[in-house]
Amino acid sequence: MLHTNILPEKPARILVGLSGGADSVALLLLLREAGYEVEAAHCNFQLRGEESERDEEFVVRLCEQKQVRLHRIRFDTQQEARRRGVSIEMAARDLRYAWFEALRQERGAAAIAVAHHQDDANETLLLNLVRGCGIHGLTGMPAVNGHVVRPLLGATRAEILRYLAERGQAYVTDSTNAETLYKRNLVRHELLPLLERLNPSIRETLTAMRQRMAESAALYDKALAAEEAVLFRPQANGGDIAIAALLHSCAPQSILTHLLGRYGFTPAQSAMIFGQLDSRTGACFDSPTHWAAIHRGQLEVRKRWPRIAPTPLPCPGTWQDADRCLRIAQGPAGPLSAIPRTAPCGLSGRRPHEWSYIYKECGGGRPLHTTGYEGQQTRQRLPDQRPLLRHRQTPRPRGVRRQRHPLARRPPPRPARCLHRCHAEVAHPHIQRKL
Repeated sequence: MLHTNILPEKPARILVGLSGGADSVALLLLLREAGYEVEAAHCNFQLRGEESERDEEFVVRLCEQKQVRLHRIRFDTQQEARRRGVSIEMAARDLRYAWFEALRQERGAAAIAVAHHQDDANETLLLNLVRGCGIHGLTGMPAVNGHVVRPLLGATRAEILRYLAERGQAYVTDSTNAETLYKRNLVRHELLPLLERLNPSIRETLTAMRQRMAESAALYDKALAAEEAVLFRPQANGGDIAIAALLHSCAPQSILTHLLGRYGFTPAQSAMIFGQLDSRTGACFDSPTHWAAIHRGQLEVRKRWPRIAPTPLPCPGTWQDADRCLRIAQGPAGPLSAIPRTAPCGLSGRRPHEWSYIYKECGGGRPLHTTGYEGQQTRQRLPDQRPLLRHRQTPRPRGVRRQRHPLARRPPPRPARCLHRCHAEVAHPHIQRKL
């Protein structure tokens, strides 16, 4: 019943996620019988009132009886879900695995064992199918995911209950497992029984399907790796995708979804980008962590620059950081607040960052702190704001050729026009310009 070929060599220390339910209790006992050094980790998500306290007390007694070291933690799951704007299930899952990994590193454990079994994997397959997924979604749950292992994926729920009954081992039952409020419970109690009316051996059919899909996914990944070697050129903070070669590949949209997925782009975003690959240079897209821009026949992906908070500036005075210096020689009374530009043009990273706007609160003497902006995001100007310095493009004198800046793919902006008789100068290791 225990999938031992995914476990570390004995005698290794394994951290077991122990909720007190039948699955986790069986996993703890099986690993002890197999000769592993086990430690238990219990999360109290404080979602079921007295029942949560009952589960924790049972886990404490079980670990004392079996002489297993226990680690416990409490989470305010509802507050975390509200803070992040996610479901309670997602918040609990993220809190749980983040703590497991931190505890694994602290205790020097070789793996984190969780008690998902064959029925759980089949339910995951059906959930993924309903949501819409690719070939990897049809494999259900992976047996190994980093340091997380699932040794019971080959066992059914009925086999686990029979194992505990033979040993007379007690366990606790989560009352919410009988409710159909959650999607997984709806699949377990309503969808699977309905499918069993169409195919009495649906559970065995789904298990065999997952195994075939896992083998197909391995072939799929191998083919993608070969295509990636031709189409993708890694860079320091991302990479470049050759658009023409991509469009002539056998499955361009699937390849693009695979390449962009590692940079935080969802399948829906990848589909939108694929539909605009024939756009002119300058089309820009963003994920929570990266930018993607079409530039000279390539889709350039770069790491997103961190948002820079509005910076109070002295007037007159000098402000500088690691590679920028802004000297304000003359200006209106009162401090200024600068909103820096954080996305390099073309995402090439070769153009030095420049200060785009400087704001001052109208009618007040304190600095006005406003929200910074990045790339496509709209600059938000409050009603009581007005620009003090603004870049203005001026016509080039007749007969003078445009000089390309050596560090930029486009010419640097023309000198800014001063709107309030203030004089400022920007110093950069590669650019010396007066505004």
